[in-house]
Order: sequence, then structure tokens, then C-alpha cells
Amino acid sequence: MMPDVRHRGRLPLRARHISPALLAALAALLLAAGLAPSIPSEASDEASEGETITTVLHPGWNMAGWVGPAAPTSELFDAIPALRQVSAWDAEAKAYQRATRNRYAELPTLAPGMGLWLRLGGDTTVEWSRQVRPDGFVVRMEPGANMVAIAADGGVTSVRRVATSAHRWNPAMQRFESYEFGDATLGIGDALWIRAPAAVNWRQPGTPDHALVFLGDVPVETRAAILAQYERVKDFFVERFGIVTPGPLQYIAPDVELLRNVYVPELDFAFSSTGTYCHTSISSRVSKRVLACTYPNTSSGRDVFGPEFSLVPEFAENLRFHLPSAWRWLGSLPAVPMPHWLVGAAGLYAETAYAEASEPLDRRWRANALVDGRRVTVALSELETVETSGVIIPLSPEERRVAFFAIEHLLRIGGEPALFEYLRQLRQTADWRGTFATVFGIAVEDFYASFEAYRAEAFPPLPHLVDDLEEPVLVMLDGVPKQDGEAIREEFEAVRRFFASRFEATTEFTMFVAPNAESIQAELVRPYVPTDCWLAPSWGVVDLPLDLCTDAPGGFDYMYYLGVRNELSIHHVTSVPRWFNEGSELYVRAAYAAHTGRTSYIDYRDRAVSAAGRSLDPLETATIFDSIAFPGGALGFLAVEWLAEYAGEPALFEYYRVLPSSTSHDDAFEQAFGLTIEDFYERFEAYRATLQ
Repeated sequence: MMPDVRHRGRLPLRARHISPALLAALAALLLAAGLAPSIPSEASDEASEGETITTVLHPGWNMAGWVGPAAPTSELFDAIPALRQVSAWDAEAKAYQRATRNRYAELPTLAPGMGLWLRLGGDTTVEWSRQVRPDGFVVRMEPGANMVAIAADGGVTSVRRVATSAHRWNPAMQRFESYEFGDATLGIGDALWIRAPAAVNWRQPGTPDHALVFLGDVPVETRAAILAQYERVKDFFVERFGIVTPGPLQYIAPDVELLRNVYVPELDFAFSSTGTYCHTSISSRVSKRVLACTYPNTSSGRDVFGPEFSLVPEFAENLRFHLPSAWRWLGSLPAVPMPHWLVGAAGLYAETAYAEASEPLDRRWRANALVDGRRVTVALSELETVETSGVIIPLSPEERRVAFFAIEHLLRIGGEPALFEYLRQLRQTADWRGTFATVFGIAVEDFYASFEAYRAEAFPPLPHLVDDLEEPVLVMLDGVPKQDGEAIREEFEAVRRFFASRFEATTEFTMFVAPNAESIQAELVRPYVPTDCWLAPSWGVVDLPLDLCTDAPGGFDYMYYLGVRNELSIHHVTSVPRWFNEGSELYVRAAYAAHTGRTSYIDYRDRAVSAAGRSLDPLETATIFDSIAFPGGALGFLAVEWLAEYAGEPALFEYYRVLPSSTSHDDAFEQAFGLTIEDFYERFEAYRATLQ
């Protein structure tokens, strides 16, 4: 299993020395077996722009790294006439693979990153010139000994996080010597024996520069911090996903003006912004960011993940440029069938993996995502939409969270590198189902069944979303005392029946009753532990922890009123006159209190009339409060009472029902009550005068 980024720095940083006697014995053993370690390569000339290098090989054994593109082993023998034998170490099998001239079956191909033993005949040195991959490569290291190529001049420092020791071959003494990480004596094409405690992908960056361009007066320490973060992000994506990519080209400047002067004609790309906040503009290859947003990350809007999160969204998003989506504006990517749930959430999974590895104790996003996922009822298989390729992958925010957990569940089966390997292969085939089975090791239909079983246990949909009733659902969590539970259930049903019979109104939500606030979080009702009692439906959920809601089952009428109102027009409530919002709540609650015999409606109304008489302000301009103790609140109550008597009590919620489809709240008012709001104001003021 790959080491997690969260363990960074815990591995030993210094090489552990192997005793000279043991090294000598090992060398003698290898020589006797025809597998002797070689004299190390010597880079006699630096590579010209990373194109070719020349390595001096000595008679006998040489240890060198293959840093060119993949090639047949026979080409190595053609290039070096004196070569007698080549051997490569298979770290997974813990065995050598060998080839001699015209016998290549055991080692037919040389792959980038291979460390090689080269045995030469003759008695003179040989200069070996070869091509170098300019973009570097990834070396897969297995637990134990690994022989790997070196892709760039200078010291090897990045591997110290994932290795315990390293050794190179001394040509003069014919023995291994300990290599200290950071020792700048290695050259392109050299090789090292490296011992790793666990399997890991090690990225060797090669010769190209990074994909960050600094414009203007960016402080040296800030550049260094951003570049260090950039390297950490690249290393992470290699180690976890096996991806080598420089990420998107990013222009970073201390102010917007410098960015406005940058234009990439071939991409028809220009940056424009008039604000001072963080702004990112992305084409298929370039993004430009204002420094204040990139570092430090104080205005990213994603404060859950801390200061190193800023580069990750662009880096993860850049992976999508390699995907077979139909984003026409990103270039002519082929429109092929694909599982949109996987493509749509792949970047989210990569971002979250980095964030949680960087801050392993911060699980707030995951907690929110699990709660959000409970609001989705559709099966994962319904999120394919493979036949219709669109500009935007059709997933809601909640569906993306379900897709995130689906990807996480899938990669427990196929391994994290399989994620982007699958997306890479999709570019070359329209058979996404067959490719899915090949890459992940499970048929997609079998995976769907596995995930739905996992989902039913881990974060099942909210009960009111999956039943066939148009009414709320009450759930008693373990630990609720029987007497309390019975009283709550009785009141819950009484309120439901009252609203249905009196106002012809119903709503759907799930109310969770828990013995304490901690249970609310544990049962994925909320992503946090509540600190107060708030009986208001939020995203289809009401939580009632008995240790906080000490007067339960009080307040259920208010809860139900908000549930009905918000379900009908939650995004339009603010457009309604405040006197109606406050007055309708006061009227409905007074009616329920009178229905249950807890208060007298006549007494309540008399107090409202008395309070309203203390103000001469017309209803339309009065200052409204949420209590009849104040003139404004009393006016709202009396106005709603007048409307209920004029048009019938169900019209109160009919008003909210028609708001979303109406051109204005005045239009909705006339539809619900049968008169214009201007006419109502005139009639109500005349009625109000009779109450004095």
C-alpha cells in the first residue's frame, strides 16, 4: 500500500550503511553468478536541453540508468558493440531479468526508469550516447531493494521521504558506497540501489521547468513557498495516482494589472477582472491567478483545507484536460460514452485526497459530504447519462458527493492509480464498460450492486425521500426514553393532522429524535454536534436532541409551519411582505394552540387588537415584529386573519405555493386571495378602523 502523504517526514532521512564486508560478499556473489554490479556511469557531457547524454562505460561491470523512451533491448546491443550482457532488477519479483546478444526473451524491452547492469568486454572505455526523455518519468519502487535510473543532474532529495537508504557503485574499488540524499554528485543516466520500506511511485521530474510563471515583483520568499507547494502537489499526484503532469500553466502576479497584459493568441485567451479578489480564468492550457489568492490562501472560499489548498484545484482540474469529455471549448476532445458520475467527480476525489492527506485530522468536508449524500435517492447507475455528451457533466452538488464516495469505494477494489488510468484508456475506446472491468477488476453492474449495499449502510437516503407518502417521517434514535418518545410521537401526529385538515397543507421532512446532541452527528443527521435546540427543517431534516430541547414536544407547530412554507417557496420567502411572513406564523400557531385547548384564541386576538391600536402607521409601511406584543406584529396577525376569513385558511399556504411560478409576489397574492394587494390594503385599513 502506498504511504500516505500524512506520514511525510516520519521516515529516516539518512541512509543506513551496509557493512563493507556484506557489500563485498554481495559483489563477489553477483560476479560469480554473472550478475555483477558494474562500475557506475560517468556523465562526461551535460545533456543539451535534455536531448542526449554521453555516458562513459568501463570494461567489466557498469551500473547505468535507462532515461530514454521505451526501446527494444536489441537496440542497446546495437549501440554498444562491446556489450556482453544487460541485467535489470525486478523489484517486485526480487529477481534479475537478463539479456545477451540475440537472446532477449527474458528482458525484451527497456523501460524509462530502469536501472541496468551492463557488462562490457575488451580493455578500453566506451562512450555511449543516448536520448533522454525531457519530461522525466515515474519509478515504481517496491518494499525492499530497487535499482532505479536518475533523470536529472544534481542530488536526489525528493526520494528521502520514501526511502531509508541508497547506494551507488564505485568503479575504482568495485564495491558499493553509501549515497547521502542531496549529494550533488549524480548525473543524468546514473543509477542507484534504493531501499524502500513500502511500495511507492517516485516521480523524477526530468529537465523541463515548472508550469508557474511569476510576473512583476513577487517576493523571493513567496516564490519559494509557492514552488515548494507546487513540488509537493506534483509528488502527491505521482505517489497516490501514478500521474506525471506539470499541471496547468499558471501566471502569478501581485496585482490584476500585470495579468491583463498577458494574452495567448493561439488559445484566444485573455484575462480580465475589475475586482481585487481572487480571480482565475482557465483555458485548455493556461490559468492566471492573482498572487493574493494563490498564496497565502486566505480568500479561496475553501477554508476547510488550510493554506496549501490553493494550487490543488487547478492541478486536479488540469487532469480533466486529458479526459474524453465533450467540452468543446476546451479543444476537440472526442465525445465518447462514459460514466459521468466517475468523470464528474474524479477531480473532486483527487482534491479531497490531497486535502485529507495534508490535514488528516480535518474531516469536516467528509462529514458534510456524507450528510449531503443522504439527500440523493437515485441509484448510481442512473448517473451515467452516457448517451448524451454535454458541455457540463450533469451532476448536482449532492450527486457529486455520492459519486465521490462511489469512486472511493471503487478504488478500494482497483487501487488509486486505476482511476486516471481508466480515464486515459477511455480516450482510445468507446467500450467504457469493458474498459471499466479490465482496469478496475470488477464489472460495472457488479460494482453498482456492491456500492448500493455499502451506501445503504454508510449514508442511506433520508427516510422521507424513499417512502411513498407525502408527509414527514419521525425517527427515534437509540437511547430515547420510551415516555419521551411516546409524547413526541403523539404531538408530531397531532400537528400533522391539524395542518392537513385545517390548511390543506402538508410537507415532507425527516425528524430525528436523539437522546443527546452527539448522537445527531453520529447518525449523519448533521455534520456537526448541535449546540442549541432549533426545531426548523433544514435541507429536509429536523434534529431534536433531548438534552438541548428540554421543552419537547413544544414548538412542533412552528416547525411544521416552517416546513410547509419553505418547501413551497424557500427561495421566494424574502419577496413576501414581512407583515405576511410574521403574521401567518402568528395566526397559524394561535389557531393550533386554540385547537389543542392550550390558549384561548379570543383572548389572544383581543391582545392583538389592543397592541395594534397603539400605532397609527398603515400596514404597508409599519415596522413588523414577530410578536403581538408589538403593534407591528399585532397588525400582521390581524391582516392574515382578515385574509383567512376572506379567502379561506388554505389560501394562506396557496400564496406560498404559487410564488415560484408567478411573475411577482403581487401576482401571486392576487392568484391566492382573489384581490389585488392594493385593494387589500385599502379594505384592511377600513376594517382596522372598526376595531378601535
